[in-house]
Amino acid sequence: MFRSIHDKLKSRRTRVSPSLVSDKTEAKQAKAGQSSASIEEAAAIILQRNIRSFAARKKYGIKQLERGEMDSYETFVVGNDPKMPKSLANHHVADEKIALVATSGVRALSIACELGNSGHTPKIFLIDNSREVCEFWLKLRAFASDDVACGSGQKFLGNLPEFLAKNAHLYRDIPDHALQNHRNSQAKYPNQNIRRFFAKLIDKHGYEYMRAVLLHATIIKQSWADAETFVKVKSITSLHGIKKIFMYPSNVVGCVSNEDNGDVLSQKVLENIQATAPVMTIHTDCVGFLAGHPEHVFLLENQEPKYVMSQLSPEGERGMGMCGGMFGMSMGGMHAGPRTIVIRDINDLAMLMRMLSGGHQGHSHSHDPHHGNFSDDDNDDNTFHNIRFGK
Repeated sequence: MFRSIHDKLKSRRTRVSPSLVSDKTEAKQAKAGQSSASIEEAAAIILQRNIRSFAARKKYGIKQLERGEMDSYETFVVGNDPKMPKSLANHHVADEKIALVATSGVRALSIACELGNSGHTPKIFLIDNSREVCEFWLKLRAFASDDVACGSGQKFLGNLPEFLAKNAHLYRDIPDHALQNHRNSQAKYPNQNIRRFFAKLIDKHGYEYMRAVLLHATIIKQSWADAETFVKVKSITSLHGIKKIFMYPSNVVGCVSNEDNGDVLSQKVLENIQATAPVMTIHTDCVGFLAGHPEHVFLLENQEPKYVMSQLSPEGERGMGMCGGMFGMSMGGMHAGPRTIVIRDINDLAMLMRMLSGGHQGHSHSHDPHHGNFSDDDNDDNTFHNIRFGK
């Protein structure tokens, strides 16, 4: 009987085994098929990701200038543009995100805070080709991101002097009232004390808002004449749903108008601005060659190049002064070369005589309260091709 039971069990095992083997084989084959499919799927995903990454870089990736391709001039931190007109407040956007494409120092920060709102942190695209300007912004942003040093407005202002001392090589140490005390200009200029500038900014807009705008800023090492940069900036703003772009080229257009091939350069800059389609642009001029800084602010909604030039130079004189090169004005990546001088008054003539007689030595920290701040820029070519007398 035992043998009979054993034989039956054996027979049963024998009958079951083929199906088990078949199931295991199919399982292995299925698993192998799944592994193969998984590998192919993973490869397809990686390929798609690389294609998307390439397409994204092509559409949104901005080419930054190498250090050796950049110019060298120190930052005008507060800036030598006149104070912004009260009408700037009329352009305030209360309920959506804005972008500000700007150049040079931290005046852009105050403008962005004024135009935007704390509910939708304004986006600054700071475009400049000065090594010092871009490095100053990057270091300032890193400084502000440190919660230990800048966790509050009081800490920020308390530690700001030390930050400025460590980075003194990146900016111009301009006397507080230097821009108020020379020429007969009716323009009003901000106090150049950097700590005072930030204290007023914080008092008006609040520290958290100001800090958020600063930390949100993108620093672009490029020229305002580079068309591709502005195409990419426009694409990035569209990607993030930013419908209102403001631009603050300062006096870039006025300065490059005085350069060799200045008409071509200024046209390129104006075309780049127009292509970006800002709702409003803040231009300043280059009135006095010897003043070394702008005297007028223009808030323009029409970006057609001919119209803009007609506003900046209505009499053919405004915008003709040399405010870059020798005086070290940030020009958004434009090189200062020989140009025409416009003599507008006796102060200009007297200053010109001093320079021609060797009185101007070109040191960046030689502060004359009557004639501004001179520069020791790399460009030593201060040849004057033409001297004209104008209004």
